[in-house]
Amino acid sequence: MRLLHLSRTLSALLVALQLSACSASRAPLAPSLAMVESLPSAGGSTSAHSELEAPVVMVHFFASWCTQCIFEFPHLVALRRTIDPARLGIVAIAIDDSPEAVTKLTASYDFPFPVLLDNGSDAKSAFAVTDLPLTVFLSRDGKPVMIQDAKSGSPTNRFEGAYEWDRGAALAAVESVL
Repeated sequence: MRLLHLSRTLSALLVALQLSACSASRAPLAPSLAMVESLPSAGGSTSAHSELEAPVVMVHFFASWCTQCIFEFPHLVALRRTIDPARLGIVAIAIDDSPEAVTKLTASYDFPFPVLLDNGSDAKSAFAVTDLPLTVFLSRDGKPVMIQDAKSGSPTNRFEGAYEWDRGAALAAVESVL
């Protein structure tokens, strides 16, 4: 009896594993600058191609409804005006947002860098975005660029939360890798 129960349990487990493998529609995506370049632009935004040619690329995830993101926008705009695009590429990616809200936001801030839409959440998944804002630094070839976090002092390429990128320790940290 015990052997029959064990056999049924193992069979049920095997069926469950097969079903879960079938339900996975695709393998998880890896973060890449090619993926970023393939995202559509928000209304009136420029192409991301030239920004992605810089030696270091700042990929910034945001949403129009995120208050920390709104706080950070003027600092990103000022950073772009401080550092030459040939040295630092900046691309902003809106996630969990409507195209209309993002277009309205880009018009009000007049971003000097491309603003892209992650409508399918592929970039959100690939970059493992769980909280906003999130900023990731990558090299031109897509490898992580480690920068000393202005808040924690630890080296990282992922910065969660709002930073004043155009001043103080945050600006010094960015400039140190350019």
